[in-house]
Amino acid sequence: MNKKLYFRLALRNVKNNKSTFLPFSISTSAIIAMFYMLYSIYEQVNENMFSGAEQMRIILNLGVSICGIFSVFVLIYTNGFLMKRRSREFGLYSVLGMEKKHISRVVLCETVIISLVSLIFGILVGFNQLMIENYMGVIEYEEYLVKINSSIGIIIIEGNKMNLNQINENDVLISGAISKIYLEST
Repeated sequence: MNKKLYFRLALRNVKNNKSTFLPFSISTSAIIAMFYMLYSIYEQVNENMFSGAEQMRIILNLGVSICGIFSVFVLIYTNGFLMKRRSREFGLYSVLGMEKKHISRVVLCETVIISLVSLIFGILVGFNQLMIENYMGVIEYEEYLVKINSSIGIIIIEGNKMNLNQINENDVLISGAISKIYLEST
């Protein structure tokens, strides 16, 4: 069979089965966003940044590892759910003369398409939001700079087109193209 045929068939299947693929792509995007957020915070914390930074890196590394293990189980479960819902469709392909290796190639193309879309959405969501809890107040707010007072020092966030979306007594949600986060000791 022609390789373009696999891709076209997979693309048509994804379009026709939006309601089936939607939970899988949403869960995959959420997991990627969560993993990306934890890992980016882990990478930005230096051992010499503040007292307790080394312990924070260890805890964040543990969080990244747990998130990775959890994501494997969730993705296996949602993919299994997706395959069970489509057993009739695969049976129809078999009756129409497709061999198992051809059906497997179509499923592989579908998985690649959904994975790429989920990866893009997950990174965009994970890259554009930051929530800070237990803050003591916003010191400075500009479109490119946010300074927040906390019990461990002043948290400085640099980026582009940043907004304070949700502010209440316990937490603040910052969105935008965040490029750098660091802590200024008081």
